[in-house]
Amino acid sequence: MADGKKIQIIHAADADQHLGHLKKILDTFKEEDRIESYSTIPSDAVAQDAFNTIGKEDMLIMLLTNDILDKKPSIEAMMLDVKKRQPEARCAGVIIDNITYDPSFIAFPSSLEPVRTSEDMDAVWQGIAENLKKLFPKLVVPIVPPPPPPITKPGWKKWLPYIFGIVALLAIFLVFRKCIDTTDDDVTPPPLHKVVGVSTTVNAPRSYVGDCPHKFTFEGKIKVTGPTTVKYTWVGNDNTFNKVDTLIFTQAGEKSIPSRTWSFGAAGQDLTGYKQIKILSPNEMLSEKANFKLSCKKPPTRTSGSFTVRQTWSGDFDLRREVPSGASASQKDFWFEARTATNRAIVPQNNAKLSYMNAATVPTFEQVKYAVTNRSQSEIQVSRLRPGRWMGFRTANGNYVTFTVTHAVGPSPGLLRLRYYYWRE
Repeated sequence: MADGKKIQIIHAADADQHLGHLKKILDTFKEEDRIESYSTIPSDAVAQDAFNTIGKEDMLIMLLTNDILDKKPSIEAMMLDVKKRQPEARCAGVIIDNITYDPSFIAFPSSLEPVRTSEDMDAVWQGIAENLKKLFPKLVVPIVPPPPPPITKPGWKKWLPYIFGIVALLAIFLVFRKCIDTTDDDVTPPPLHKVVGVSTTVNAPRSYVGDCPHKFTFEGKIKVTGPTTVKYTWVGNDNTFNKVDTLIFTQAGEKSIPSRTWSFGAAGQDLTGYKQIKILSPNEMLSEKANFKLSCKKPPTRTSGSFTVRQTWSGDFDLRREVPSGASASQKDFWFEARTATNRAIVPQNNAKLSYMNAATVPTFEQVKYAVTNRSQSEIQVSRLRPGRWMGFRTANGNYVTFTVTHAVGPSPGLLRLRYYYWRE
């Protein structure tokens, strides 16, 4: 049994598929005696005393999905209380959707990219499993050899002639070998080659102020005395796990290692940190720290409201209105275009951007910005709009909006009755 090690998983209703992946991993851990047990707690059922039984070798894992956002602050506060009470207990977050996480927690996957955005989620979960194995290694039971049989004294003298004969033969062999041995006994084996230098740098500027998360790229160099194979990994103060890499040297000298990039920070967060290279073999060594600092912009102010746009007219989210007849064309954020009675669409204007998020709950500013930046469309057919399903939008002036229709648009000529949340940066 794995010394009573336990894992508790906190999840929301939209995490079923990923909860299944994690449970499959932990079932294997139980079979391998890495842990004693695990349990799951729906986020809506987390009580104030839910984590009172967490011990110093246990772990709390929160699946960061959209449906957990409302409960996330209170759950994180309780997890931080556990860390104060049991500093050796581990708290972690699995980034399923594009959601910020507490930097003091262990974060999975190590790339910090949301699991749902991966083209191969199975591979991502395999990587998470490997990282968890480092936290919960298999128990190694030492094999104790049986005691030697007791030596019986009676009759040992009868073996004396044989012992003397063996000793005599061994002496003759050693003398004969000395006579014919032409090798130089004073030759010593060549020394093993080793790492004598390792350095780490971070891309400039080391201090950053602006939108977050922000990416920092780290580079490093390793110097050796001769041909050897070097094993190394990246470490830092963010508690993320990184694979062990290999660098082969065919001669003495210095080589650069492949650069690595990590994303850090969330809106409104100030953060300092570092990365460094740890040499594992042929000898151990640690580079100096490559320090970085960032101050993330605070979340923009959010307002809300509603307005209506008639078919074939335009809308302006910055002014929260239908654009009146004769107004400047630069005021138009979108056009309610009607090509036919059934082919009708919302079309962005003046370099505005539109994303069909189809979110069941109101998305965060970070989610809207990510969707509009990475998954924008040239238009959305009106037939795809449903009340209570939220879209993403960036206005011609660069502000962000999420909106839904409050009623079905109806047959031509229809009305776009919009409800929105608006962020001004």
